[in-house]
Amino acid sequence: MIQLKIRKKWSMIVLFGLISWMSVYLAAIVPSIYSSTQKKQKEKEKYAETLMRTFTSGEIIELDKIPDNKHFSRLIKDQAKHEGISEDELRKVMLEYGVMKYVIHMLRDGQISLTEYVNLRPDIHWVEALRMAYVGGGLTLGEELGKLLAGEVTESVQKLRQDKEIKVREIAYRSSVEDLYPLYAEVAFDPNRKKAPVIVLVHGDVPGTRMIAIAGAYAYAKKGFFAIAPSQRGRDGSAGEGDVFCREIYDIYDAVEYVKQNYPDYIDPTNINITGGSAGGMASIAAAVRFPDYFRMSIPYYGSPDTGHWLRLLGLSGKTFEQWKQGVRSQGWPEGSITLFRNIIQALGGMLHEVPDKVMARNLVLGVINNPYTQIHMIWDMQDGAAPSITMRNKAYHKSAVEMGYTNVHIHYSKVGDSIRYLHWITPDNATAQRFFIPQILAETYPPPILADAGRLIVLGFVKTKQFLVWLGQGDDAVARVDYQVSFRRSEFRFRRLSQDKNVRGKLVLPNKEKKKWTVKVNRKVVMSDVDASEITVDFGLDDVVVVALQKE
Repeated sequence: MIQLKIRKKWSMIVLFGLISWMSVYLAAIVPSIYSSTQKKQKEKEKYAETLMRTFTSGEIIELDKIPDNKHFSRLIKDQAKHEGISEDELRKVMLEYGVMKYVIHMLRDGQISLTEYVNLRPDIHWVEALRMAYVGGGLTLGEELGKLLAGEVTESVQKLRQDKEIKVREIAYRSSVEDLYPLYAEVAFDPNRKKAPVIVLVHGDVPGTRMIAIAGAYAYAKKGFFAIAPSQRGRDGSAGEGDVFCREIYDIYDAVEYVKQNYPDYIDPTNINITGGSAGGMASIAAAVRFPDYFRMSIPYYGSPDTGHWLRLLGLSGKTFEQWKQGVRSQGWPEGSITLFRNIIQALGGMLHEVPDKVMARNLVLGVINNPYTQIHMIWDMQDGAAPSITMRNKAYHKSAVEMGYTNVHIHYSKVGDSIRYLHWITPDNATAQRFFIPQILAETYPPPILADAGRLIVLGFVKTKQFLVWLGQGDDAVARVDYQVSFRRSEFRFRRLSQDKNVRGKLVLPNKEKKKWTVKVNRKVVMSDVDASEITVDFGLDDVVVVALQKE
């Protein structure tokens, strides 16, 4: 398991989401770490390798004087009183010993918390503060972290799979919308508990690995959940290729549906929830937008709702990737970070200016209107690696929801100096955020989401409800608005294209379990009659009107 050790009696911190956007920190905050070894690196160094090297490189940068800020002043006052010496005597001791070395050892011995330590140095980024803490022994990373980041089935994962109280096992399932098999996931549950709420844990990074989420799934199972940690397409042996937060989100839904079919006694099928960190946080928002009547709660940790906005601020538009790569490499970006963004651009299908409709389909702020039902808790810090984009777009999502009269979107935004910081890393404060959702899920505070019989949805590639599926183009390359009205006798869908490509078409799928006979009209013209299939599939243009009406007996 992954451990963050601050003192011997510290409990294990389980990491369930990870750190894709840490790459921005590595480039912008600590490029000097890489300058001496840049030529020795392989161009395709993996992100996990860069990440681990970050926290084991360099040295403690000492101070020649004690910082003049309220956090250090408070520390000196409290520590002097604790040691029974004057504040001036303590200052002298700290300067002789090394100021940073002294506070790092306080962190190691549990005399200050991680957040208190980070807040002592508002003049530097928290990543640099953590790097010095790791180098100086104030923090230690579990030995298996690098292996887990690389997707290895480690000894700790094997032990969890052999646990006698909690069942932890790999499942293989099939995509319901594409010809993909197998897709893999890990499930963790208490076999003595029936009708448990479901929580999906989506791993971070691109492409990433579920191995990093298995310990988290186990921990949630111990709390009374049925936990699912999917490996979306292209990860950990799952079929297909990832596409950053579009079609791959359907793999999450399919994993839950597989569990409903194969573990019916152990789950409450009406209490489905989702969480994840970093890329897993973005996936959690995307799932709520594209499956508006499926999840009771969505808890994205440090996940931005607008991939394109973030990438645009990083300069990934108006040039080739090679040009961008050479530019950031000259600035000292590590190769692992460059590899991460190469993965994102490849999954997206091109630079932003080359695939504008795909970029639009990943702007989840456009889809706020879809979901007034799911309780969404957005959790992040002002110094996140995707800042300022993550702050701008999370607040835009929240503002849009409020303007629509929605009360289901909640933001938890920490700032430098706050007593609790939601840092994009393995920190105890991130676990404290569980108070926002674990008790509420277990107590069934919020009802199951039920889609209104009429309304407007923004289809970002696709949208799936219990009453219909709308799929545009390839599922990730078009956006349309749909005003819908559904009933047991007649359903109407009025589409309006929002993306650029006029040639993209869509399909509308409606279940017909009772196999009644229906007539289908597109733009007032009958295109099908006497349709009694178990699913009714209608082809349409993105500015069409579709009416599906029950035929009279």
